[in-house]
Amino acid sequence: MNTEENYIVFFDGVCNLCNTTVNFILQHNAKSNLKFSSLQSPFAKQFLSKFSIASTELSTIYFFENGQLFQKSDAVLGVAKHLATPYHWLYYFSFLPTGFRNLFYNFIARNRYRFFGQSKTCRLATIEEQTRFLED
Repeated sequence: MNTEENYIVFFDGVCNLCNTTVNFILQHNAKSNLKFSSLQSPFAKQFLSKFSIASTELSTIYFFENGQLFQKSDAVLGVAKHLATPYHWLYYFSFLPTGFRNLFYNFIARNRYRFFGQSKTCRLATIEEQTRFLED
């Protein structure tokens, strides 16, 4: 698989908010061009190590696009570009300074388990979704 040609969303597989977000993205990514990998997967650990990202860093969403790795609010806005109307309009919030956007992102990330809970295991792809998940 040539990862340069893919758009990959890396997410915390045991976070309920993250899993709900993945479900939302799957539903609203009309082109079905986004792929997913939980941060706990062997694929994510190996892939992210190329960018010097520790495999224990689970509080950040990462988005790989066009050879670049984005994180936090930049990743969220990058994913938004690939969603159907009206959700892709969220991308236009990228005019806000990254530091300002990340204040909100960091607050949610720090409290996501407390606000939304967590699962004991990572989300499993359905048979229909298996081609969109990179877990090996």
